[in-house]
Amino acid sequence: MLMERLAAHAEPMRVYVLPHPGYHNRGCRTPDYLNTLRYYRVSIATASAYGFALRKIVEGVAMGCTVLTNLPAYDRLPEIDGALVRVRGNGMVDWHEAIDEAEECWHLYGRQSWAAKALEHYDYRAVGERLDAAILAARTEAMGVTP
Repeated sequence: MLMERLAAHAEPMRVYVLPHPGYHNRGCRTPDYLNTLRYYRVSIATASAYGFALRKIVEGVAMGCTVLTNLPAYDRLPEIDGALVRVRGNGMVDWHEAIDEAEECWHLYGRQSWAAKALEHYDYRAVGERLDAAILAARTEAMGVTP
């Protein structure tokens, strides 16, 4: 698995590995994760084992990180896809080079702009409003009623 290989090569790449908190019923760990992210310019957030986007990708962008990911190109993230750096190779050299380049190219104002877009589009309230509108549209279309 890619994340395990990245963790094994973390030291030479100057990468801090934040272990997955596991699954439990002792509360949400998201605030701790976001607090950790605020100290970094670059975040590595791999896709799921099935190749789809996970919340950690959006959270990295929302915290101002340049997010390096192996998310397939066909899985586009609305509003923030341009903020992602998709690393094509699975070799550690590919990832090391991507990390170095992301650190060199990081720019505060650009990252703040992407973070604002992530917060605006992926905040649960915005998602709820879009979902509500889509349900209303589907219901009125199914019933043949004009809203």
